[in-house]
This record gives sequence, structure tokens and C-alpha cells, in this order.
Amino acid sequence: YDSYTKCLLHFDGPDGAVVTNDTTGKAVVFLGTAQLDTAQSKFGGSSLLLDGNSDYIALYDSDDFSFGVGDFTIDCWVMYNALPVTSTFPPFFSQHQSNDADFPRTMFFLYNNACTYQLYFVACEGASSDNISTVANLPSTPSTGVWYHVAVVRSGTTFTTFWNGTQVGTTTSSLSTGNLTGGVRIGTYRGTNKFLNGWIDEFRISKG
Repeated sequence: YDSYTKCLLHFDGPDGAVVTNDTTGKAVVFLGTAQLDTAQSKFGGSSLLLDGNSDYIALYDSDDFSFGVGDFTIDCWVMYNALPVTSTFPPFFSQHQSNDADFPRTMFFLYNNACTYQLYFVACEGASSDNISTVANLPSTPSTGVWYHVAVVRSGTTFTTFWNGTQVGTTTSSLSTGNLTGGVRIGTYRGTNKFLNGWIDEFRISKG
């Protein structure tokens, strides 16, 4: 934890708990049957369990999540109980302008492209397309029951994605990611049927 950390979720707590502390003091809301699980963790003895059909957590909108053209990092550990099915993309992180519109948006997710798994970061300020898009095939097909570290980093005009510490994708853009007014969601986007099925631990957003 340092001055650049704008959200840090350790997901530490008793089994079945539906509350957790954000190190920076932000409120965290559990939706569906999202809960802490002591059966799986990367660090600390518990993690966030998401069931793949209704679960996610949310944080209220904050200026801390408005990255603009500045540097930022979003990273976490994830372990899948079931990998995303074809043409689905349950996000590690998503933020939209509202619950009713797909755009504008900022999203970071694993996508199943006909059984080729790709790590995506997309963002736009407009109403119909992603102005910033980083897409990369993973070096190998991920497995269930294995912890993976995922990260997206903006440094200057370079966006880079990492899978388990290995750079897998990069793109260059001078555009802004936008100042969105919707809350941040972890495990889904816009509360739709794209839900992550597995566990997340040590979720962090750094800015600056």
C-alpha cells in the first residue's frame, strides 16, 4: 500500500463473509451470493468466491477511478472454477457510464475466442466503439484450479497487459480512458450474464 494505491482488496476474512475491507477505505458491496472463501486463497487464507451466474462485487464511483491520460495499473490474482465459454468475457474490472449502456466503458477481461484465450483491455469515451484496445493471445491455454496473476499497465501512451508476469500484449494510444460515472464492478460488467466463475485475490488499482 502506498500513495498511488486507490483500491486494495485482500479479501481476508471468515468463510462465507459478505463484507471485506478496502485498504483505502472505499465501501465494497457484495452482490448475488458473492462471498469470502477460506478453501482457496493466494495470500491471507481466504479469497473472493464468485459462482459464475449472479455474483460480483461493486465499488461506488470515485475520482480515483478516473485515469484520464495518466499512468495506472489494475492487477489481481484469479483462479477459475470454470473458464469463460466461447464468446464470453467476464471481467476482472469493468466500469461503465450507466447500467443501461455498454458504452462508454473501461474493461479488463479474459475472452474465449473459439477456444483461443485472449487477454483484453478496452476503453472508450464515446458511444459506440473502443478507442483503446489491447488484445493478446495467451502463451498457453489456462487451466482451472490454478492461480494466475493478471495486470494491465498504462505508462505514458503505452498500454501493456501481463499474464503471470509475462508481457502478452501492448498498444499505443494518447487518448483518455474517460471519466465514467458508473460504479466499478469486479467479476461482471453492467450486471449482465457475463459472470466470472472462480476466485479473485489481492485486487488492486494503482494510479499515477
